[in-house]
Amino acid sequence: MFSCQYHLIFTPKYRRRVFVNGIDKRLKELIMEKEEDYGYKGPYVII
Repeated sequence: MFSCQYHLIFTPKYRRRVFVNGIDKRLKELIMEKEEDYGYKGPYVII
């Protein structure tokens, strides 16, 4: 048995906003889609 955990951090140059114009919603959709595809459940997604 093992535990595999990820913590993703995006650090844009010059502190500009990266997730604009719906990109944040699409990223969350993709993450949730992969959870369903591979049958795992992440604790939460904060974007």
